[in-house]
Amino acid sequence: MRLSKYVVNPFKYNLNLLESSYTKETVGLGPLSREFLCKIVSIASQNKLYSAEDIVLRIIAEELVCRGLIVPEAFLGSEESYLDCLLSTRLPDYGFFGLPTCRSNLIPSETLGFVFGAPFDGGSPRPGSCLAAKTLRETSQSFCFRGNNPDSIFSIRKGASPFKNASVVDIGDVHVKNHNTNDVHNRIVKLINNSPIGSIPIMIGGDHSLTLSSIRGLISKDPTLKEISFIQFDSHCDMKLSGIYDKSNWVDLHDVCHANFVSKLLYDFSDLSVFQIGVDDFQSLGAGQVAAFSEISQRVTMISDLMIMCEGVHQLVSKLPRDRKVYISVDVDVFSRNFVSNTGYPSRCGIDPGVFFKFLNYIFENNQIVGMDLMEFSPSSNSGHESKFVAYILLQMISLLSSHKETK
Repeated sequence: MRLSKYVVNPFKYNLNLLESSYTKETVGLGPLSREFLCKIVSIASQNKLYSAEDIVLRIIAEELVCRGLIVPEAFLGSEESYLDCLLSTRLPDYGFFGLPTCRSNLIPSETLGFVFGAPFDGGSPRPGSCLAAKTLRETSQSFCFRGNNPDSIFSIRKGASPFKNASVVDIGDVHVKNHNTNDVHNRIVKLINNSPIGSIPIMIGGDHSLTLSSIRGLISKDPTLKEISFIQFDSHCDMKLSGIYDKSNWVDLHDVCHANFVSKLLYDFSDLSVFQIGVDDFQSLGAGQVAAFSEISQRVTMISDLMIMCEGVHQLVSKLPRDRKVYISVDVDVFSRNFVSNTGYPSRCGIDPGVFFKFLNYIFENNQIVGMDLMEFSPSSNSGHESKFVAYILLQMISLLSSHKETK
């Protein structure tokens, strides 16, 4: 082990602080910790740690490595890429549904998809969704309790494990530091941009504004995806017109949040098409916003909850894209509050799971999926049954992904 080159040597300058200018992590140094640090950088590379003191040194060294303050000698020649990996995600103790875990820079090239948590809700005035990834990862273990691995999950409809012949990994949670919005969004963009070509990101939010960065990351990696179809299951349009809108152009659009990220998408990517399913048939607009909403929504195909009830799924799927590259985003408030009430803004009416799966099956059967996310679940102490329901939704999405990947 060696001190990172981005850390000022505390021994040389008699400092009481370890601070990385790259990762922005800091650790205070007292007399005892200075002694431990000196031993770590001198003997850890020998890999002969057996005594009680050596075990303590190993624990401290692991923490300093995770913070990017010391670096394994094997990475001294590529320290920036190593530190970027540390900045992107934090590995969990176990993966969603028992999936194998790996660091974001070690995703195998043949991987179908990678799941990651985005524990950030700074884009919403109602906190709680930052806890979703942790809770759903824990809840998902109940689906594989007999074997403690994804292959022990058997799908009756598929007649096999949803993970059969499909490599999916869990790369942990995006590292959130100081609840900085721009920092989190930039990390998601970089994480997806650096992932293997063809490997599909599956993000577990987090507030819905983060979807913008997931799509930005995909387009940054593959500019042809500027023309993708964005399919959003949501009870809200998320096109809050906060800002100045003049003659079909945004003069100014306020900072991205869960309520305006679709407006940002339409503004940033002129060739992107948007399809919204399950939106509340009644939306609230501010004074003078009717014309602006009508203008911007010309690029959006909306299927409201009332349209679904009156016309039925089979009549409405013709409005959805075919033979397109598609990103699917699911805000759990699209479901009736009988199924999900632990979310920032529960639906007034919502849709039931049967409707959701009929639409979802059609989308998978007729398009190529390039990314997915599941957003806005805010678990609480009494939301155990809802956590199981949301985890079930996630498992079905991954199962459909693997099933249709095999047939394409």
